[in-house]
Amino acid sequence: PAPKVELQLGPVVRWPIRDSGLNNVWQQLQSAAGLAEQGYKSPQIGKTVDEHALTVGDRVYKDGIGTHAPSALVYQLPENADSLHVGYGIDDEANGGDVIFRIRVDGNIVWSSGPVQSGKGAGFIAVPVRGAKTVALETDTDGPDANDHADWLSPVVTRK
Repeated sequence: PAPKVELQLGPVVRWPIRDSGLNNVWQQLQSAAGLAEQGYKSPQIGKTVDEHALTVGDRVYKDGIGTHAPSALVYQLPENADSLHVGYGIDDEANGGDVIFRIRVDGNIVWSSGPVQSGKGAGFIAVPVRGAKTVALETDTDGPDANDHADWLSPVVTRK
């Protein structure tokens, strides 16, 4: 099997994303790595934004990142990164919520979930990242931002 690398969250940097929108935030963050921003509280490693167990579709996930839309998490990739494997969904702790999940590789959107509603199970994807320097995990609201507890689940980067 291919070796894997867990994503590591770096220091938090704050920008007014409600005022500028995620595209502007991405422009500010694109040359940086390990940076995070979101509209409510702060990202949590291994737990929800409200610091509970990550649970999507009645399944508990040990590894992942709990956020609240809108959010942008930017990571520097290892030199020999090949692909990103990650799950996504709205945490069961949210009472409602509609979120759009997106992944950018070196600033370019390479995947978007379309609207995801609460009460659904997790989705899982693999995105090629060979030769890339950064990957960004983004969430955006799809309507009001109440209860938009967005989870990224079991993120793994495989190496070539």
